[in-house]
Amino acid sequence: MTFDGPRGPLSAPLTWGQRAIWEVVRWLGARAGDLNMVEVCPLTAGTGLPAVTTALTRLLERHESLRTRMRDDGDGPRQDVTPSGAIPLTVRQDTRGTAPGAPRQERGDDLHRLVTELATPAFAPDELPVRAAVLCRDGEPAELVLVVSHLAVDGWSMAIVREELATLLAGAEPPPLAQQPVDRARHEASPAARARERAALAHWSTAVRDLPRVWLEGLPRAPGTGDLVCSEIDSAALGSAVAELAAQHKVTPSMVVQAGTALALCLDRGESEIGLRLIVATRYTTRTARFVGPLNQNALLRLPLRDESLADFFTRVRTASLQSLAAAEYDPVALEDVVGEATARRGFRGDGYCFVNDLTGYQAPGSAPARHDDDTPAGPTVVRDLPPPADPKGANFFLYVHDLGLRVRLSVTAHRDFLAPGTTAGFLHDLEWLLTTAARTGAGPGELSRAHTPRRAARSGSQDSRTS
Repeated sequence: MTFDGPRGPLSAPLTWGQRAIWEVVRWLGARAGDLNMVEVCPLTAGTGLPAVTTALTRLLERHESLRTRMRDDGDGPRQDVTPSGAIPLTVRQDTRGTAPGAPRQERGDDLHRLVTELATPAFAPDELPVRAAVLCRDGEPAELVLVVSHLAVDGWSMAIVREELATLLAGAEPPPLAQQPVDRARHEASPAARARERAALAHWSTAVRDLPRVWLEGLPRAPGTGDLVCSEIDSAALGSAVAELAAQHKVTPSMVVQAGTALALCLDRGESEIGLRLIVATRYTTRTARFVGPLNQNALLRLPLRDESLADFFTRVRTASLQSLAAAEYDPVALEDVVGEATARRGFRGDGYCFVNDLTGYQAPGSAPARHDDDTPAGPTVVRDLPPPADPKGANFFLYVHDLGLRVRLSVTAHRDFLAPGTTAGFLHDLEWLLTTAARTGAGPGELSRAHTPRRAARSGSQDSRTS
């Protein structure tokens, strides 16, 4: 499948968002395939292969990030835009009834194998960052599988890719193009962007001078040694509590989860102040709203806990969250230098953090958030342990927000020695208890902390009995 873009070849330094992902990809090495973004697009009956290839070609020609390779020849990493070229399009037939008497396989088996085959391997340095395949059923294209390197997209822009692909498959014209990554790199070198970066780095430097050490210092771990544990919660009770607290206190559902996470971690660690790293998409202008490429950076949510009303608590959460977003545009390498210098003066290495990554905001502008049907039974809370994902760089604790609909779904990966006492499952139960209790009673942080004390003691005793 060939493409011929409107401009190029082009070369530029990496954008700040690209550099952030570049560092994680280098950290993961062969496991970088875990970061690949996957989209499965059901195809309308009658959609032929020519229509699929035409839509994919237009997509590649529109967005330079989808035909960009990244390299480092010793002078720092760069992005190189390829104006024209080709990517392979795999076409696979399903295996149902391929021979007389052959066992009839479930509809999803072939799709699952195809997705795994395309999505698992990390992208090679000389490979364009897109893989595509079509699964045919009864001789007709049924699903299009698109795998894109995280170096080429973040979650928000993958949603833009999905939206535009559907538009192109329908024969319609997508919205006008936004800023391209090489243009973003030029902007980030401008005096205005550098001034914004200096202010952001100063904000971080001030914050980490006296932030409690527990939120900054990494715990030792070795890949493959079982140091990381992971659990997931799926809860209708959380869904109700988050929606009620967001509406009552005029904050976003994401801010409610951030507030609950901050409170739960402080109670777990016995601290009165927290520093959470929020992974955010810095899409603050019309030029970047439909930007296809990684714009994700870290925002530092610093929040002291006080014995105050719930209304006052959420007012401070909202203010602190907005302040953190205002200081979230910078060269990520420069940021780690700033944090490293500030913590070195305090006598330790700042290389371990608590992250929150809200994946639910990644929807095309104007689209409604995905929600369960109104008649979906509430059902009980489900908490289960999961195999830990690839080692998250620089994280003692990593909370993913997967769904903020009628049921809230969260997962936590943490160092087994970080949550004291207990497990990631125990933490998620505590988080649910804190937010549902706050929604039901209106209790503020001080009241919740006092009510939580016997709960934590009981969990500690249970943990001691299991280990004795």
